[in-house]
Amino acid sequence: MVSFAVAKMIHGVLALIFAAVLGVSGLIDEVQFYGGTMVVVPDTGQRWGLALGGIVFHTEANNPVWGYKAIKHEIGHLEQERLLGPLYIPLVGIPSVLCTLTHTHGWPETWANELGGVKR
Repeated sequence: MVSFAVAKMIHGVLALIFAAVLGVSGLIDEVQFYGGTMVVVPDTGQRWGLALGGIVFHTEANNPVWGYKAIKHEIGHLEQERLLGPLYIPLVGIPSVLCTLTHTHGWPETWANELGGVKR
């Protein structure tokens, strides 16, 4: 089993690679900070969010109506990552993607809202 420290390092490297790919592709609109968390705001033409390696990526972070809720939700996922370590991607990441693809709201999303303090 991969240790929490190794998982944190792997997740961080994956997040930096993802940010670099977005940056080289010219798809980063803005980088901001929310309560000490780095928030990368991509401009890809589609609505999506990702929390990995201590970094939040969300295309709607600047939405004046509900952008802060999207960021807080993703920060909830970062807390899941901290708690689950090497189990984050198989227990939360993959089910979250499946929930998005099937337009359902599964337990990883509900738990992320709770951890992030999002009231829905």
